[in-house]
Amino acid sequence: MFVLVTLNYNSMSENPFAEKLKLALKAQSITECVSFLRDASKILVTHIDPKPFINSKTVLLLGKLSNNEDYQIVRYVGHIYTKICDIIPKTDSALLITLSNDILQLCDILSGTEVAENLQESVNGILVHLFKHGGLGAEQTQIVQRLLDKKPTIDVKAVLEPIIEEVKSNNPYGMNRLMDLLSSRESLKEQYLIFGNQLNPVINSLLGTSDRDIYVKIQKILEHMIFQTHYNIRLSTYDQSSESHLYTIVESKDYSMFENVFYAAYNFLNILKPADIFITQNLLKILIRLWYAYPQHRPSLYTLIFNNLVEIASGGISEYKAKAAKFLHIITHSSDTDSEFKGKLESEAAIEGLFKNEAYIDQEIDLLVAEDVIDFDDIQIIAGFPLSITIQPGEQKYYVIEVKEPNSILQWGFATEYYDVSYTLWRVDLPTPEVILHEEKVQCDQNPVSGIRLLKSPGLYRFSWDNSYSWFRSKHLRFRISLLKPFKHLKSEAKSRECSKIINIIHEDEVGDACFTTPTKNVLEVGVHIKNNVIVLSALENNEAFEIEEEDQIPFLIAGFIDTVCEHANQEYSIRKIGITEKQMKYREGLEDLGAVAICRDVDAIGLLSQQSLHSNTLISVVIDEGLRSCVILRGRILIGDDGVPLGDISKLKNTDPGVGIATLLCMFGPAVVVISGQDFKEDIAALSERVSYLVPMQVWQHSVIRESVYGPHVAVVAASKLHFLHYRYKFAF
Repeated sequence: MFVLVTLNYNSMSENPFAEKLKLALKAQSITECVSFLRDASKILVTHIDPKPFINSKTVLLLGKLSNNEDYQIVRYVGHIYTKICDIIPKTDSALLITLSNDILQLCDILSGTEVAENLQESVNGILVHLFKHGGLGAEQTQIVQRLLDKKPTIDVKAVLEPIIEEVKSNNPYGMNRLMDLLSSRESLKEQYLIFGNQLNPVINSLLGTSDRDIYVKIQKILEHMIFQTHYNIRLSTYDQSSESHLYTIVESKDYSMFENVFYAAYNFLNILKPADIFITQNLLKILIRLWYAYPQHRPSLYTLIFNNLVEIASGGISEYKAKAAKFLHIITHSSDTDSEFKGKLESEAAIEGLFKNEAYIDQEIDLLVAEDVIDFDDIQIIAGFPLSITIQPGEQKYYVIEVKEPNSILQWGFATEYYDVSYTLWRVDLPTPEVILHEEKVQCDQNPVSGIRLLKSPGLYRFSWDNSYSWFRSKHLRFRISLLKPFKHLKSEAKSRECSKIINIIHEDEVGDACFTTPTKNVLEVGVHIKNNVIVLSALENNEAFEIEEEDQIPFLIAGFIDTVCEHANQEYSIRKIGITEKQMKYREGLEDLGAVAICRDVDAIGLLSQQSLHSNTLISVVIDEGLRSCVILRGRILIGDDGVPLGDISKLKNTDPGVGIATLLCMFGPAVVVISGQDFKEDIAALSERVSYLVPMQVWQHSVIRESVYGPHVAVVAASKLHFLHYRYKFAF
């Protein structure tokens, strides 16, 4: 029986968390230290009640570790602090103040990273809690206020009031002030929180405006906030061939994370409807970016897209007509586009010319790949507005960039409002930090400093701006630092009808399928199922579940689990086959180091596993978990269309009733064994079967059966553990 368990710790140790931190402090190497920190982190996640482990002793130990000069150690301490902020009791004011101070110092070191942003928010919540609930002495109140002042808040509502008044009087300067407000923030996330959540009063004041200068500035705001995510780059400086390479900007995940950003952009686009063609044709790229970033909101864009295509077809220049034709091809050939909207486009005489445009070609087009090719030295990355910091006299400010992919591209630019500043670009994850660039007292108030570099090695890179030589003058700095990483297509995007359509082997080992043709005891099959913020792992008799706070944790959690399994088995497995299932396949960095790794949709993996045990002529796998989805397996072969999209996926149906979906599939594909799984399936099988029987022809129903998976509620992780075997077993059937 498959049962999830948590780790058991030695009861002789009163505080196993503190013991692991002590061992980390005594470690003789960075690798050893990080290993102990990983164990400490695991204790916080898996122990039934870790709150008693967080006391002045453990906070002191973490404070010492956070002062380490090695960034790999400091970064992992940051992950532990994130967990502690979630579980620490809010009753001990002195402990909370000490913890907050230590974390804020760490945030200065890790400034620019996602860990630092999250910790800053957590500390702010702790400090506000201390103020609201009182009980602080006079000295404690002063300390808390000083800590809060390290990151001063801004009254956005007050800043917006004069902007609204200027906009109401058709004064374009109000939009300049709005851009200044966005640029005054220290992170892109803060910009999006303002853009997505607090600009409705400005948008309402813009309704009915006809000032072209205001239109132009709205367009500029949209281009900065809904930015280009993919770049097709010719690396002429480093590569003599004429071949171009597709890159994606690391910040691309930011605006798709904030759903309100879509609504703000949508409202701004509606304001621009009366603008002239020279503005509206430029909005096509905004619509394309929203189309890819927010697929769940595509129907909301239909009217805007239709009107934009009509305007470009009627009066746009040839360049934009070609881009509109390519986008039109994407829309009309997408299985996600509503058929009614497709019909409206195809019957509209005003855009007939776009259908006849040579750019509208009957082949697979990816607008991400179809970006214009640019030379390396001509790259100009725009992702939000420049960020803003103030460097006090005698201070330094840091910004850390975590580069995870080789051949990533780092671009930067900065300028002071007045005076000069020194700066250095370091690589800091080496035993001895390496200085890449350094300039003393650069006068950059009139001529901004900018640069670009291809980073062939992953690592941690840090910008530091130095004002330590100044005794009296603070320096207000605006900067933009962007990172492009090589874009990785999932293997399932291949055009061939290979098994990579279903199961993607994202990293193969030298053994390949040989371990299945010649049995060996040296193979460890690891199953990983990911849903929401939980990762479930299974191998041999070991089963664990962890909450996921950040995507970066996933490879570490899997590696730690494998170490635990090997320790329990008292065996080092040289062949490690790792399978990952989830609702939608997703490539993640860092998995290749774990062993042979395969990924697959959960519904497909469960279907193949069920077929392996049931040997049905036609099998329908239905998963009811985080929504409804299905696949159809005919004689061991998952049915997919020529476009690579699985046939018989009821997630496409508007009706979410599983009974209706199953009946539809039985009517389409004939008699079948229907296997149902998923945490959200609550209905009795007999009752569901009775409902379905009334919806399908008798001759079909008489030879069909609906049943739950024989592998129980955790079938998804069981299927994941068998993913490499299933790939070997069925790869010639796909």
